[in-house]
Amino acid sequence: MVPVLFLQIAVVLGVSYLVRLGASRLGQPPVIAQLVAGVAIGPSLLGLLPGGAEHALFPASSLAPLQALGQLGVALYMFTIGAGLDLRVVRQTVRTGLAVSVSGTVVPLAVGALIAVPLVQQPGFFPSSAPPAIASLFLAVSMAVTAFPVLARIIADRGLLDAPIASLCLACGAFSDAAAWCLLALVVAGAAGRPGSIFGTLAGTVAMALVVLLAGRPLLARLARGTTPARFEPLALVALMAVAGCSDAIGVHPAFGAFLLGTVMPRGEATQRLCQRIDPLATAVLLPLFFATAGLTTRLGLIDRPSLVLVMVGLTVAATVSKGVSCGVAAWLTGQPPRESLAVGVLMNTRGLVELIVLSVGLQRHVITPTLYAMLVVVCGVTTFLPGPVLSVLYRRQPRPEAEAETVPAPSPSAP
Repeated sequence: MVPVLFLQIAVVLGVSYLVRLGASRLGQPPVIAQLVAGVAIGPSLLGLLPGGAEHALFPASSLAPLQALGQLGVALYMFTIGAGLDLRVVRQTVRTGLAVSVSGTVVPLAVGALIAVPLVQQPGFFPSSAPPAIASLFLAVSMAVTAFPVLARIIADRGLLDAPIASLCLACGAFSDAAAWCLLALVVAGAAGRPGSIFGTLAGTVAMALVVLLAGRPLLARLARGTTPARFEPLALVALMAVAGCSDAIGVHPAFGAFLLGTVMPRGEATQRLCQRIDPLATAVLLPLFFATAGLTTRLGLIDRPSLVLVMVGLTVAATVSKGVSCGVAAWLTGQPPRESLAVGVLMNTRGLVELIVLSVGLQRHVITPTLYAMLVVVCGVTTFLPGPVLSVLYRRQPRPEAEAETVPAPSPSAP
């Protein structure tokens, strides 16, 4: 088992590196390379080779350790994103941020729910065991997702961190991510088939958030002041694993708990040092494993009929237009210039990592079929690819070097 695991990791990292070389030349963020690499080592490409190379290298019985490491990578990465979030930016742009987030969530939710109505009645998209209401809500959530971590990296990669649009989009992405986690909690609870579980999951989510915000923040601040960074780091990691575990136990993805804890970390040398230690391991080693496990369950060959291709194109167009137009118009109505409003609409369409988390949960909980999962993975890839070229036209700035762009911004010592 262990030799196979190391060989699997070597293949995943090697393919990710090769694909990243091409993606960086196209001005695309590393997440695109990792997503493409994940699909490449799965049945969609590697599975087409003769001799059963995919099954020999990635047998189903050996995937559990790979999946566990991938989940750990997501939790660590989301923690660093939360710790790097400048909460002052969120407060300064709260009016526009809320307007864009609400419109960019409600409109795609409505569009997704409407599209789900005919799809629920057709075989092949949702399992028969999935309640129609939960199936519709899941598709709606997949339409409304914005990947805040990927959005932040695209902004850094395009050299726009000093532009006014950066603060606005980061605030909008933070609000949108919070809404996405809450909606995902509803889907997970509803998929359990017990009405009481919905209230239990929501109550558990609220209770965990209150404990982290009201008790965790002052406790971590006291620890950071009273101990050296070397002693603070293991205690912070224990807290990270505990909160992520609680998040998983109440029915929400561990990434939510990790991101939540990151937002309350004290801004200063201790947290900065911890993130600098975590980031290379999470982004360079563990996170590609998550994309690999997502790719191993993506079978593009299931989209084998013109009617299915049309559905996939329709989902892509509906997701892009509903999210982009609603966010762009909301930004314009709250006083943003036309170019910045268009950029907001484009960036908020980035789905990336958070979308894959949502889709993985849906597939594991038997809310969607592998066919619809493959379609939505394509939607995720297309909507994450588009911001790069569009921003190049809008701002005409050269991407930052890859090594610099992949560094997660360190928390500001002066931030609360």
